[in-house]
Amino acid sequence: MSDLLIVIVILAFAIVGISRPAVAYAGYIWVDIITPQNILFGFLAGQPVSSVMAALVFLSFLFNANKLAAPRSAFIPAVIVIFSIWITITTFALALFPTAAANKWDWVIKSILMTSIGMFAIRDRRDLNMFLWILFFSFCFYVIAVGAKTAAGGGGYGRHLVSGGNNRGWSESSMLALTVLIVIPLNKHLRAHYTFFPPQFKRPFLWLGLSLLAVFAMIGTTARSGLITLAGYIGYRNLSPARMLFFVPIIVALAIVSIGFMPEHWVERMMTLKDIESDSSAMGRIVVWMWTFDFVADHWAGGGFDAYRANHGLLGDYHESFRNYLGIKAFHNSFIEVLGEQGFFGLFLYVSLLIQSYRLNRKVIKTEPQNSYHASLAQCLNSMLVMYCITGMFIGVAYQPLPFIIITLCVINYSVWQREQESAESTLDINKLPLNKRKQALMQQRGNSQI
Repeated sequence: MSDLLIVIVILAFAIVGISRPAVAYAGYIWVDIITPQNILFGFLAGQPVSSVMAALVFLSFLFNANKLAAPRSAFIPAVIVIFSIWITITTFALALFPTAAANKWDWVIKSILMTSIGMFAIRDRRDLNMFLWILFFSFCFYVIAVGAKTAAGGGGYGRHLVSGGNNRGWSESSMLALTVLIVIPLNKHLRAHYTFFPPQFKRPFLWLGLSLLAVFAMIGTTARSGLITLAGYIGYRNLSPARMLFFVPIIVALAIVSIGFMPEHWVERMMTLKDIESDSSAMGRIVVWMWTFDFVADHWAGGGFDAYRANHGLLGDYHESFRNYLGIKAFHNSFIEVLGEQGFFGLFLYVSLLIQSYRLNRKVIKTEPQNSYHASLAQCLNSMLVMYCITGMFIGVAYQPLPFIIITLCVINYSVWQREQESAESTLDINKLPLNKRKQALMQQRGNSQI
């Protein structure tokens, strides 16, 4: 029955998406996040569902080229293209481990390009709203699944909290903590600009309950990065002194009271944040980062994907606790990951994408009224960027779809906002024309809007 339901959803995306690129793109992202081929046990199990949806996107783009629109920020698409070219060069010309690098490049290039093309497909607020809701429901799948399992006592670090996830990708503990927490700012925006369901569903306790369930799911992952990310998000949204003075004491009091209700294994793991020296996991991260800085000093262009393999047996030079350690350790930091694999130039490009995305949102926020649709979404997206950057300091997820989905949404929101601004200005100019010319101009404008 589950497989049949998924097939019906995919067919719905395919039937509508073949004539609407935005729907086809949303369908691909939905499959990429939910990964139905991994969570089901029927005839869809292990099938190339993502490839089918990717083919649908390309067909929709091919058949409906006139419905695509160029993004209004040329900088970010250009940097994405340059970054894609650069990681290809480092993979096939500079990689220290060519086979491993080629294997990683295969999924990374797909992740970057397939998530980024959405900025060409989504061109108006209707499509943007549709995509945000699908994204919201996709993330809520993890909130509900992990929250329910946590309530049943099934939480814990490194455990398989999502069926078929195998603690990888979206289901890896730290990545999962970020995924469920991102629902909170998205939840806030969608509630403020609610047009999807009947008004009866706009009950405060439903939306607040979902945010609380997201926090509960984060606790279930037992990922320390989740707690730090949540604290960073609260701090970011309450930067003004007045808000800090009001909210911080309340939050601290609630946190102290809540500790008594937390699972013992969660409290024990969070307490390891106090002493990095005695925590081999945290100390291992610092050691790898130190090695990476020395590595890129000799390899300015990086070592290609999976360059961390080069630290085999060398980490003992950086801390006495690793003196007899002969294994290898991954980067465990998204920015260090890019630095070690793509060098200084690759890191410059990657950070430029994040900074410019944040700046686009700031431009919308400063121009639009605070509670307007685009300003609300821009604030939501900046919160997501901040949350990703915090989590990215502890796990290597630089090439996962999530950061590029957020970057793409920043460009889309800015582009839709710009088009609406231009349309409003054009309408004002048309209203100044004589009646006969006004009708002709309106018909022409209506025809252009279909392109």
